[in-house]
Amino acid sequence: MSAREIIGLIFTFIVIISLRVHGYLQITEHEYTLMHYTKLISEQHSTDGRPLVIVLPLSEEDSTNKEVGYLIEDLHTSGRWSIMVYNVSYKMNGNMYTEIHQQGNYIILISGLCKDWEDPISRFWQQMYNMLVGNYRMHSWNPKDNFLVSVMSNCLNVENTKFSRAILNELWLEEVMNAAALFLKSNKQTGNDLQQNTRNSAQDMYLELHTWYPYENSERCNPIEGNVPVKVFKAQNFSDIRKSEILREYLNKNIHKCRLTVHAFFGLPFVNLSKSVWYNYSENQHVYQDGWEIELLNIIGKSINVSLDIIVGNEKEYRKDLPTVYAGGHATISS
Repeated sequence: MSAREIIGLIFTFIVIISLRVHGYLQITEHEYTLMHYTKLISEQHSTDGRPLVIVLPLSEEDSTNKEVGYLIEDLHTSGRWSIMVYNVSYKMNGNMYTEIHQQGNYIILISGLCKDWEDPISRFWQQMYNMLVGNYRMHSWNPKDNFLVSVMSNCLNVENTKFSRAILNELWLEEVMNAAALFLKSNKQTGNDLQQNTRNSAQDMYLELHTWYPYENSERCNPIEGNVPVKVFKAQNFSDIRKSEILREYLNKNIHKCRLTVHAFFGLPFVNLSKSVWYNYSENQHVYQDGWEIELLNIIGKSINVSLDIIVGNEKEYRKDLPTVYAGGHATISS
């Protein structure tokens, strides 16, 4: 083999190795690890053309630190989205600008004291409430997009699934169906300071990504029923994150016979009068079988393998079941 061939072989080997290693950069190879991977995940799943929303922690100390500053600056530098930063703890007097354009993905940063595990969750609820009050929700709130919640508190005394289940539940109640929580963990944790922990060796650090998949099968449909498990993915590099399939679309063409609530309101020719049917040998139940919209819903229900629960809209109290469909006209329902 000639010298030129040997040099070419060595160069090819180096190029292949460098390409393979790039996807396996260790978690600790960045100064602000949690925010760095929050940025990477957000970039992978964000919708171009819509504003990216970053909700700051309630604590002023946490919302103004260098870690959060890096996240905002780096996302802004990429130039792919306009960025809206919400500091929900800031009290403003007078008129406040109301965003009227529908927003894209959301990054929510939460922190809190670890002595009481409910403290970070209580702050998260306050962030959500303050973000949704007033006209903001009506005009720009977009629960159909992706929500990434990065937990800055590194609590050693509580299982992370306690945090993530409470976070996912709250988002579900606000009609968010595609969400994930992100935690930075260490096998040798010594405190609650994430910056201190990022100085540990690469093999000691890893990310935990928490999410769930409602409607995965007929026994795990609605998280409100408490039977949808939180799934935890452990990642030590960005390739692991890609394999985790977080923020995936889980509502596909097969809903596995899970129940879909339909609030029906009489209105010809869309919904015909209900019929009284003797139910379970104990009572009469009103069912809707005829009407353009009822027939269309039955066709769609069969095609996606969903069980329709068609109830009398003006006789039943509004239930916050997801997903919910309204048939037969429009009604104003107090919440």
